[in-house]
Amino acid sequence: MMHMLSRRIAPVLVLMQVAYVALLEIVFSTIGPNTAELDHTHPSTSGRLFYAAVVIGVVVALAGGAAILGLDRVRRAVPGTVRTVWLAALIAGELAIACTFLAHMVTEPFGPDTLIGTAAIVICALIAFAGAREMRVSAGRASADVPG
Repeated sequence: MMHMLSRRIAPVLVLMQVAYVALLEIVFSTIGPNTAELDHTHPSTSGRLFYAAVVIGVVVALAGGAAILGLDRVRRAVPGTVRTVWLAALIAGELAIACTFLAHMVTEPFGPDTLIGTAAIVICALIAFAGAREMRVSAGRASADVPG
């Protein structure tokens, strides 16, 4: 069961997060109303570039983590240190997402957002657990490769 969580379920959940981020970016950038003229909040070029860089960085980190978790050839091709750092970044990101949802749930009244937040926290926890398990398995594999 644990093998299936870290090798099958967690990568799919991470890819669902990537799709969610992409969907939100499409919706908010193309379909959403343009109120910058009304609010006098024209974002600067550097602000837009920074935002785009952050979104791309998050998507790359998530997609790379999904590839490391779900694809054997990627897992074998990535050096152990890089794999450990990448999975640690994935875990930290998932925990940050879970904390953000939790903070939002605590400050808002009970409603549909509470249920969505609870589901998001559970998904983030599963992904973080799968990443930690993969780090542990990789560390065990690396220590077995070292002659003693």
